[in-house]
Order: sequence, then structure tokens, then C-alpha cells
Amino acid sequence: MQGLNMDVEHLRHLRWVKDDSPASPLNSDPQLTANGKSAAHNRWIAYNKMRGQYASAMEHAVPEQFWVDKSQCRYIDQKGQTQNPALADCAEGISAVKAIAIAQQQGQKIYTINQENRATALPKLPIGGDIGAEIRNAIQAGKEVTIHESPINAHGWSGYGYIITDADTGAGGYIIEGKGSGGWLSLAAAAFEALAIISVGTLLTSPP
Repeated sequence: MQGLNMDVEHLRHLRWVKDDSPASPLNSDPQLTANGKSAAHNRWIAYNKMRGQYASAMEHAVPEQFWVDKSQCRYIDQKGQTQNPALADCAEGISAVKAIAIAQQQGQKIYTINQENRATALPKLPIGGDIGAEIRNAIQAGKEVTIHESPINAHGWSGYGYIITDADTGAGGYIIEGKGSGGWLSLAAAAFEALAIISVGTLLTSPP
């Protein structure tokens, strides 16, 4: 077997706010109503975003756990200690949230773009092609896009990671540039990609 295709397509959840009373201390923070929505609504949105970010992170972490034998490569453990220093680096995954985190570590600006700031933000992003069109169409449709300012090149992969979010629900697409919808695993190159949460993108590659 030379490779594997995967397509998670969607993760669906039924969620509700247990306490939506405006008089509740839980809903008393003025910042929770600054956008005109109720505090309970904004708590629900924040929770949905958190779950989406977690699922995106799992899209790079789970393939690493399944396909990378850490006894055969060098890695940094949870205590910050380098293990197997004489070996080559372990393969690492790329997901939307990891791509954005890498870009931030590199000193890149991270943009959150919506209809209100698109006139000033979009010209700062030299993104063309299908990604540029997708981002502009999403913003035009009222969605919010989070993206780093320049492509990254990390763990044998290069491109953009970005998130398209529905501001009214917190649901979103967590996407990496490249393979489109679905997933791809090349056993020869140890590369993996998968999509979920509308589309959560990830890519697991061998070190360059």
C-alpha cells in the first residue's frame, strides 16, 4: 500500500447554554454583551470556537501518535527535554491552528478579517488564486477569517493555515492550503492530511 485517502467531512455536536439568565453572575461581564449579542449567546459562540480549535489541534496530534514511532526519532518531551538526540527529527503534523501558531512564533502578524475591516486588512495579504477567492467570498458572505500574513515552510510543508468562522454560531472551517477536502497519506513520504469541523485541515510530513 502506497497511500491512504481520508475524508472526515463534518463533526456535529448538540450544545446548549445551561444558564442564559441576564441576571446570573455568569452573564454579568459587560464585555460579553459588547457586540450586541446576549452574554449567553457569546458564551455559546466562544465554546464552539474552543471545540473547533481543539479538533483542529487533534488533526495534527492524532496522526503523529498513530504514525510516528518516537523510539526511532528525535523529539522534545513534555518536560522540554530532547529525547534520542542522535536520531533524525520525528515527523510532525500541520493543522490550521498549528500553522497559525508557527507563523506567530516566526513573528508574523495574524489577521482576523470581517466585513468591517476588510477594506484595510485584505490589501495587506498578498493572497491570490483559489485561497484568495475563498477568503474574499467568505468575508462577503458575512464570515470571519483568521489567517497569517505570509506562507510558512515547516515540517516539509509550505502554505497557509486559516480559519473561516460563522460569527453568529462559532462554527468554522479549519483549513490548510493544499489537498482540498478530505485527507491524504503518502506512506513513502509520511504525509497526512485530514479535514473536519466543516473542514479541519492537517498535514503530517517527514522532516525536510
